[in-house]
Amino acid sequence: MVWLGICSKGISPLVIFQEGTIDHARYIKEVLSVALEYGTNTFENNWTFQQDEAKPHVNRLIQQ
Repeated sequence: MVWLGICSKGISPLVIFQEGTIDHARYIKEVLSVALEYGTNTFENNWTFQQDEAKPHVNRLIQQ
């Protein structure tokens, strides 16, 4: 499984999950850190992170 972010200024680093399922804890640790770093480096503080309604994305810890 992979995760990738796409925006008007390019493509984020690819996150590859070799095995296992993706729960909220793994999503926070392995995806959000990459997404937040890429977004901040690319757009500074002028951006919005959007995601779909997959179960790992809607956990209350993710929404904070």
